[in-house]
Amino acid sequence: MDERFEGIPIHYSTTYRDDPEGVQIRRQMLAEKRETLKTLREMSDDQIREYMTEKWSARYSDDAKRLDKALNRLEGTSGTKLIDAITKELDAQRAENRTLKEQAITAEFDQHIGVLKETWDTILPDLKK
Repeated sequence: MDERFEGIPIHYSTTYRDDPEGVQIRRQMLAEKRETLKTLREMSDDQIREYMTEKWSARYSDDAKRLDKALNRLEGTSGTKLIDAITKELDAQRAENRTLKEQAITAEFDQHIGVLKETWDTILPDLKK
């Protein structure tokens, strides 16, 4: 470490990468996932498909392509594979959920990485000489 920084504490934090609202939303989605899976335990495969079709139709009412993708997970599955498919969809929903602030943070990071890549591409030929 540079001696100019001796005695100066360095704090590492990842809180700037999160939007507390987004974290809370995904925490709530996790609780809803647990509750949904608990509810499904008492149902037959046909009842599960009907229940999840209704839930996902409401969730994706404005996105037919995404609804088709979700419903395709249910096709040709039964028993534990059906539950696994539902779990994957619920996990995907949670992973895809980002607030506007989180989207802006991601865009900013992407921009910074793009600039770093451009810089690296510029200096790399000189480093190879």
